[in-house]
Amino acid sequence: MKRIVVLGGGISGYGSAILAKKQGFEVFLSDAGRIAERFRRELDRWEVPYEEGSHTEARILAAGEVVKSPGIPETAPIVQLIRARKIPVISEIEFAGRYLGGARTVCVTGSNGKTTTTSLIYKILRDAGMNVALGGNIGESFAYSVATGQFDWYVLELSSFQLDGMYRFRADVAVLMNITPDHLDRYDHSFERYADAKMRITQNQRARDCFIYSADDEVIRRELYTRPGELYNQSLLFQAIRTLGSMGHFTAEAIAPDIQPVVNSDELVDINWPLEEIASDQFQIAGGWGGGTFVGSVGVTLNNLSIKNFFKKGAWRPYPMGQNQRLSISAQTNGTYYKAFAISFTDPWMGGRKPNSFTISAHYSDENNAYYAWQKGTRYFRTAGVAAGLGKRLDWPDPYFTFYAEASYERYMLKDWNTFVLKNGAANLLSIRLVLGRNSVDQPIYPRRGSDFSVSVQLTPPYSLWDGKDYKSTALSEQERYNWIEFHKWMLKGQWFTPLTRNGNLVLMARAEMGYLGHYNKNKVSPFERFEVGGDGMTGYNMYGIDIISMRGYDDGALDPVGSNYSCAYNKYTMELRYPLLLKGQTNIYVLGFLEGGNGFTSWKEFSPFKIKRSAGIGVRLFLPVVGMMGVDWGWGFDPAAGQTKRSGSHIHFTMGMQF
Repeated sequence: MKRIVVLGGGISGYGSAILAKKQGFEVFLSDAGRIAERFRRELDRWEVPYEEGSHTEARILAAGEVVKSPGIPETAPIVQLIRARKIPVISEIEFAGRYLGGARTVCVTGSNGKTTTTSLIYKILRDAGMNVALGGNIGESFAYSVATGQFDWYVLELSSFQLDGMYRFRADVAVLMNITPDHLDRYDHSFERYADAKMRITQNQRARDCFIYSADDEVIRRELYTRPGELYNQSLLFQAIRTLGSMGHFTAEAIAPDIQPVVNSDELVDINWPLEEIASDQFQIAGGWGGGTFVGSVGVTLNNLSIKNFFKKGAWRPYPMGQNQRLSISAQTNGTYYKAFAISFTDPWMGGRKPNSFTISAHYSDENNAYYAWQKGTRYFRTAGVAAGLGKRLDWPDPYFTFYAEASYERYMLKDWNTFVLKNGAANLLSIRLVLGRNSVDQPIYPRRGSDFSVSVQLTPPYSLWDGKDYKSTALSEQERYNWIEFHKWMLKGQWFTPLTRNGNLVLMARAEMGYLGHYNKNKVSPFERFEVGGDGMTGYNMYGIDIISMRGYDDGALDPVGSNYSCAYNKYTMELRYPLLLKGQTNIYVLGFLEGGNGFTSWKEFSPFKIKRSAGIGVRLFLPVVGMMGVDWGWGFDPAAGQTKRSGSHIHFTMGMQF
């Protein structure tokens, strides 16, 4: 006779013990605490042997199978001993499900609302005259109802703990309310593992069974690379995980497919996708120091806009949502001296049929010599620009590749601006930018594995080849020389994420990047679109179209060559060791230690990948869904900045937004 041991003498345990007794098993119940009086009476009535106050290992480890109550964690010493002996451990739900006969089940789980939903379903069925029992987390023990009653339907509220020990049990009707962070201490503080437990409610379901969940809109469905009827492909699973995570609408820790073989089939599997929606819109207020002045900025980013619902009645709650379109509006100012505005819009599925993105943006900035509110500016440097781009996901060489093409026009307008190579007049910049990238990073906020590579080139027409001007002539005015800007700009970037521990929490990030601004004519080198190397990348304002390259342990621009107008080339290498302090729901905090090296150069001839300034330090990052990523780093520069003789030393850096 098979020996059944029941761990725990609560409502789940006593019901399982009585069902085992009725089924003719040799049964023993053990509880390390006190068993309630009413449960002891029932155990005595059914002549079930039990103990309380301790666990007798010899009797427990002699079991052929153990039914564990949901309140007992896997980390309990007695459970560890049972697992070490390779004794099967199941839940009450799994055990009772074996003896349903022809009865059917409605199983409800979720982080919130499951008790109300379960009670309502039970009442509806009961009032309809059906022979139904209520069990699981509410009502009577499921196992006890099976042992003592003859019901046609069981309506069960199931927690993740009860689902953990479920292997062959099949819900005729499974209902998933939602998934939000809860009980993460039982799942190694991993929301992914918690979500996996919830999704076990669908395992073993057949085609004729029913799974009820929220499939809110087309946005989720169109981002899934796994579709009914297609051949199983693991790479498509990983691609779907990454794509859903990068959307920013779902908790990345919770995105994990639940893959279950279809019963009585050697070829079919069911794939379920648990998604926990989070607030993805962002409102940012920040400050930075640049050009000897403090600059404040404010920005709003709407990440799930729906243009097609703009004129739809009732859609403004608070704005039309549902198509994953992004609208970003930002402004910077320090009062009268400097102000800037920018707006951009992106549709990741232009037309709604294929994942071809469309982006359009515009910006304007104005810097003048009105340093105080009562002054009126007489000199200025103004910039205005527009850009439009198209992106496409590629199928070859693999689905992680993307291609993006952008056309842009900018106009720089100056009046009596003595601090720049061009004092008066205007400069025009017309260019195209092409980007080939490959991104297999598993999630955007705290990546654990994958890589992200990109190579880009920005090109202007080579006006100097046909405009007939003699750029060697010193008589040529700066206005004529720079009326139309020309250059070719190359950027290479790559980063890798590697988990160093089994649970994937300790992560090594390695990054390498370089950039080069080239020219068609050595006498017409662009003063725009250069690189500023050094600092935290949070310079207060940007008038000359430069790329700001952060380099911790050094001041802003400290690695640009002395006497030059920024850098025409740069390199940078970074290694970070990251560890999370909190990965719970929408809030993420992690600490890091870093080694970094980089430098700026005046030309490609001077460029060397081995001429670097070194630094090391520590930092912390905080991600909040409303404000995005924020951080602070302490860095120590081991080498002198450009033109200096003393090592750079200690620096504190503040950051906002994602790097790279």
